[in-house]
Amino acid sequence: MQISSYLCALIQYAQKHQLIDEVLLKERKKVLFSLYGEEEISCNILETYRFEQIMYVLLKKAYSLNLYPIDTIDEMDAFEAKLIDILMPTPEEVKSKFHTYYLESPKKATNYLYQLSQDVNYIKVNRLKENVSWTYPSRYGKLGVTINLAKPEKDPRDIAKAKDLDTSKSHHFIPKCVICKENEHNYYNARMNLRIVPMTLGNEKWHFQYSPYQYYNEHAIILHDEHKPMQIKDKTFTYLLDFVDQFSEYFIGSNADLPIVGGSILNHDHFQAGKYKFPIEDAKIIDTIQKDEVSISILKWPLSTIRISSKYRDEVIKYAKHYFHAWKTYANPKLSIIPATGDT
Repeated sequence: MQISSYLCALIQYAQKHQLIDEVLLKERKKVLFSLYGEEEISCNILETYRFEQIMYVLLKKAYSLNLYPIDTIDEMDAFEAKLIDILMPTPEEVKSKFHTYYLESPKKATNYLYQLSQDVNYIKVNRLKENVSWTYPSRYGKLGVTINLAKPEKDPRDIAKAKDLDTSKSHHFIPKCVICKENEHNYYNARMNLRIVPMTLGNEKWHFQYSPYQYYNEHAIILHDEHKPMQIKDKTFTYLLDFVDQFSEYFIGSNADLPIVGGSILNHDHFQAGKYKFPIEDAKIIDTIQKDEVSISILKWPLSTIRISSKYRDEVIKYAKHYFHAWKTYANPKLSIIPATGDT
């Protein structure tokens, strides 16, 4: 098949997955064919190709035309995102549609964004099949173990290229980190096909997006509007409960804000969310204390863990803050437990 046929196949893929408004099809088709220097043809091909097959041919051709500089995974992902962006809804359109769906049902809204993120290969569906996961029957119950093999290692050629990158060009604007809102629709970090939606937590602006390399079902990242360091504080519990009040089918949690035990991105305040049941939710209860309208349970788990439950939101926040401060200040010199060092 000629390259123009594969361009048509990509257009038909976009149509099949309802990525593009038919009103815009003629204009977007022109942009796509012009990018490759091809004459437009009538797209009436009969063969059906998988997305990966289409992209393999189009990326190979693009590299031969010098449309991207080096044939690394990162560069190919970035150019692939640029191609599919031509045929998918704009960030503004996605935000508008998400909001409309949310008014009908939060589940309908998240289903829309999750499916879109898969259809445009922002969520790397096929690479995720490389991941290895299993359960281990420990004395604490079944533990889940995952080895994420889907995310590629950084290619030395990408590292060298980044060092010489001219960041004054808008095409290569580099956000402060990989989860900043400025990554949306940005060529750098292969985010031209990223779509995020705003939300309010604790009367502050946050954003909702999915992770391209999912660790569990519907793995989402909730990021603060501002690029500021991770910080677990009293208001954290308000943020968390505000989120589950809006999206009751999802859990939300946080990494620690400490370098030695925290997540990999500690320079931007964010949470992890998703539709998944973790083994800790089935952990056995060792003992339960009843306080006011709150149940406080000590769990049988490898780490010291308590579960706070109540039908009253304010009570959960109250006791969460109490135990948070107790943990932050707890000291037991005989066990070499100290709450802080001279550096903190």
